[in-house]
Amino acid sequence: MLQYAIGVLILLLNNFFRNVYKYIIYYIIMNLSKQLIIIFEGHDGSGKSNIAAELSKKLQIPMYKRHAEKNRWFDTNIDLIYGVDSLVDYFEDTKQSVIIDRFYPSEYAYAKTFKRPLCENKLMEIDKRMSKLNTIIIHCFKSPKNQTEDEHDIIKKSQYKSIIKNYREFLSFTHCNFFQINTNNENLPQQIEKISKAIYKMVNKK
Repeated sequence: MLQYAIGVLILLLNNFFRNVYKYIIYYIIMNLSKQLIIIFEGHDGSGKSNIAAELSKKLQIPMYKRHAEKNRWFDTNIDLIYGVDSLVDYFEDTKQSVIIDRFYPSEYAYAKTFKRPLCENKLMEIDKRMSKLNTIIIHCFKSPKNQTEDEHDIIKKSQYKSIIKNYREFLSFTHCNFFQINTNNENLPQQIEKISKAIYKMVNKK
């Protein structure tokens, strides 16, 4: 009986301290005096949009998502779809903290896969500017057996491998802090906790 009671107590204490630590992270991040920009990236169906929306609620940081970009993928006359200079100007001028669902890293990953024209110098200039704004890139991905077909039937499941490879290639030379998370289990609270801890560590290294 005593052994059972001790086991229950340990379980309760573990849960208590886990939750306390989680909300301390939220509190510290929410009360940062500096600007914080979190960019969620990943192939279609990786769960990044759901995670970004939930983190936006938890941290009370507004979320930005560019719409209708898929209609523009095949227009080779368009220079940038995801990485727009004017948006970077806005972040620089306003010092606004924001969570972004896809930005310029997707330009690199998808342009490489779809063989679109890509101005890498312009992307790297944007990356350097964003790195000065306390930007963190979160790359979400799933293993092949957990990947699903694109609901719009534009991206083929067979292309995800190339897209993931291109994201990782981009992360190898970005000037921003980044964190990669496997989202196979689709456990949103667990994903939010992992990402929050990673953000906390990166923010407090500076």
